[in-house]
Amino acid sequence: MSPLLNELPHLAGPWGTAEDIDQVVAAFDPGRTFAATLLEQMPIGIVVQGLDGAILAFNTSATRILRLSADQLRGRTSFDPSWRSVHEDGSPFPGDTHPAIRSLSSGERERDVMGVRVAEEEPTWIDIDALPVCSPAGDVVGVVSLFADITATRNAESKAAQTLYRFEVIASEATDVMLALDDHGIITYATPSALRILGRDPADLVGTRVRALFNGEHVDEVGRCVEEVLGRFGSSARQTLPVHLPGGPVRWFELRMKNYLHDPDMGRVLVTLIDVDDRVVAEDELRRVNTDLERRLDELDRTHQLDRVLSTATELLSRCVDTDEVTGVLWDCIEQAFVGHPITLHLSSPLTDELQPVQSTGGLHPNVRADECWALRTRRVHLSEVGGVRCHHVADGKRIMCIPFVVDGRVVAMAEVVHDHAVDEGVAELTTAATSMSVRLSTAIPPTSVADLP
Repeated sequence: MSPLLNELPHLAGPWGTAEDIDQVVAAFDPGRTFAATLLEQMPIGIVVQGLDGAILAFNTSATRILRLSADQLRGRTSFDPSWRSVHEDGSPFPGDTHPAIRSLSSGERERDVMGVRVAEEEPTWIDIDALPVCSPAGDVVGVVSLFADITATRNAESKAAQTLYRFEVIASEATDVMLALDDHGIITYATPSALRILGRDPADLVGTRVRALFNGEHVDEVGRCVEEVLGRFGSSARQTLPVHLPGGPVRWFELRMKNYLHDPDMGRVLVTLIDVDDRVVAEDELRRVNTDLERRLDELDRTHQLDRVLSTATELLSRCVDTDEVTGVLWDCIEQAFVGHPITLHLSSPLTDELQPVQSTGGLHPNVRADECWALRTRRVHLSEVGGVRCHHVADGKRIMCIPFVVDGRVVAMAEVVHDHAVDEGVAELTTAATSMSVRLSTAIPPTSVADLP
């Protein structure tokens, strides 16, 4: 409702009982000190028009608001095209539809918002109320229009609306989603980008909580984080969590929160959801590549170390003259190659067809019969429980790698290395190292140094 509506009956007092329009015009006569002073002091523009629409009287505020001189204003009618009046939507506002003319025709109070131009300047916007002046007989004899300049207010509202529109457009195209929470943690606003990024209608998010976007263990985690931020003005938090989007897909978002409840212009907790799924995936891939690279470097380093150990053992074995020296070199080599693994070294017994343990880092294993060990029968390195082949001398629940050492077709020694690798973890690396050791050291053992072995 126009702010003038409540004042209009009081302002119309001087002419409320006028016999004709001349009596209303006379109220503006400086000679009538009280009435003229009252009208001149009013910040509201007042214009009196006759039945033909011509302006007969006005106060100073009217000339100021309409930006016309007294001479320019007096006698002008609502039908004068120089008003160049427009509606709020910018469409023309014909003179015969002005509130004053409508009031003369209807005999009723009429109200509207109008833009009037002077030359090429921007329009002055007025909120205008028109009240017909009636004789005691009830005949309309004229009209009094009161109007206030609302240009500044309207421009401010227009600017605010434009700013809001720009924000909505930018927000709808943003790669982030912004939420506003009240002091209870309830979502009061969501940017339009929520529909495109989260697959959720912003209107549906209003009235819910942020934790509703998450599943499983993250629901309580986000809830606690929101409560902590709500509890302290100016506090903030940041988390990277997966969000389950409608339809099943999961994407990673960085959740940022900042408490602006103490800010009178904001009065909310601002939450920003930044899509970091590509970054998280890239980081995971980078970690995987780095892990693989580190593994490969470790393998190369271990291969180099093993090669150095085997080279030294090969040279020492070529100089051995008896079994004790061979046993010492084999043990040192195995111990260096398989650091941290329980190992046992067996030698052929001159008295039986068994291999007997001679050194061990743990409890001594029972003697090993050649016909019970797959590695001894096939002259190949064997990892127990690989490919379904088991050695009968290997106790259940243990994974043991058997490494035979063969000279002139005879198995003269065998190493057992206990390992804890699953079938698909590190087995190939162990097999490669053990095979290399079996082949290289077997060929380096002088037959004469183990001639006393069966």
